Amino acid sequence: MAVRPTSRPDDLLWEMEGSDVQRSPGFAAPGAWRIVWNYDCSNFGPGGGNFKITGDGAFDRVDIQATDVKASGRMSYTRAGYGHLLVESVCDHWKVTVLAG
Repeated sequence: MAVRPTSRPDDLLWEMEGSDVQRSPGFAAPGAWRIVWNYDCSNFGPGGGNFKITGDGAFDRVDIQATDVKASGRMSYTRAGYGHLLVESVCDHWKVTVLAG
């Protein structure tokens, strides 16, 4: 007998791995969504580097900023709508995932 999950996985709205500055294509988010992120700025030595995510349109309240060698986090939002996210970082590697739910 197969075991089925009791809840459905969250919907992926946007995901990107990169370095430097990247802008998402426009996408729509529901009334509850979240951003999950991590970065590695070890290329800047013990002081680390800067990592920032901002938004426009319905995402204009997005303002995540961190300065460290390596870090991760998540932020939840409750405003539905359409917009873009802008990731700005001097880090060698970062990953941003946006999920509905």
